[in-house]
Amino acid sequence: MIRYFMMGGVYMWPLSILALVVLVLAAVNAARLLGRQGGTPAVRSSVDSILFWGAVAAVLGFVGQWTGYYKASRVIMEVGPKLGINPAAVALGFGEALITAVVGLTILIVAAALWYVLHLRWSVLARRASVQ
Repeated sequence: MIRYFMMGGVYMWPLSILALVVLVLAAVNAARLLGRQGGTPAVRSSVDSILFWGAVAAVLGFVGQWTGYYKASRVIMEVGPKLGINPAAVALGFGEALITAVVGLTILIVAAALWYVLHLRWSVLARRASVQ
């Protein structure tokens, strides 16, 4: 696991922070919604922010991917004509580029699932509050 983190490069740190933000927001909102304090617009906005930060993680993952592709292509352009290209090194470079995209999309998938469950709970509480 740590090996993949290190292979992902500099973008793995902000992706880790975003994953933590999504999990903390989900936990805080779950506590609010289970405590029946959740039918307010402020809680809905906080629940919606889970999906927003998940989407930011996905975009950041793609930025990391394309940065990795750029770095790999620079190495190919600089070293390739002089020494010949090692296909294993090129494949490793592209593999490293894909790690950030996979992590970013995984964060988005988890955020979307958490958002759906919490948004559904918020909707139930909001309906109950409007009926009373």
